[in-house]
Amino acid sequence: MKEAIFTVREIIEVKDKYNITITKAIRRVVPIEKGQLVEIYTVGKDRIVISPLPKDPSNRLREMMKEIDKNFLRKEAEKISVSEAEKSLSKKI
Repeated sequence: MKEAIFTVREIIEVKDKYNITITKAIRRVVPIEKGQLVEIYTVGKDRIVISPLPKDPSNRLREMMKEIDKNFLRKEAEKISVSEAEKSLSKKI
């Protein structure tokens, strides 16, 4: 199933010291807790994206590591090892 671009869209005011409030409607779609860290970055010169960071980054890292194709990594390591061995042998000859 394809994800919608905008599930919820809100217009909010930027307050003193550039604070913003994440509305309840947004928090229902993307659960976030007080004190939770978020990542904020720009897209071009006219967009700001705010993404909550995982509460336990090590769990997310483990999930990401499972997604890496271990066979691909093994093959790349073998290529590097062979290349380094060839360089080493060519110096001795």
